[in-house]
This record gives sequence, structure tokens and C-alpha cells, in this order.
Amino acid sequence: MSVYVSIVRPSEGAGAALPAHDELAAMTVKELNELCGELGIDVPSKAKKADIVSAIESADSSGGEQA
Repeated sequence: MSVYVSIVRPSEGAGAALPAHDELAAMTVKELNELCGELGIDVPSKAKKADIVSAIESADSSGGEQA
């Protein structure tokens, strides 16, 4: 008998909150870019980490839409 487990990431749940500022700041640029991709946030390829964090926070505060 096989058992299959489905893992749901927090960003995939309906109404899931984004990570807090401290958690975003602890992420790598690669992780932040992946999160932006999942959230549909466009960031320039040469964006600085602080700019990526700000873009994610702006999208969160605007209800998921980019500012």
C-alpha cells in the first residue's frame, strides 16, 4: 500500500500571510526571487535585496497587487 503526501506551502493557501520583514531579510536573494515568481511580482534581475524585500512588502500591503 502506498501513501501519498501533499505539501502545501504557506503562499499557496487562500489568504496566506507573507513572511514578516525579519523572515524576508533572512532569505537569500535567490529565495526572494523565487518567492516573487510564485507571487507574480516582477523585479529587475539586478535588483538589490532590500528592493526585492520592499517589492514583496508593497505587494502584501496592496492586497497582492504591485504598487
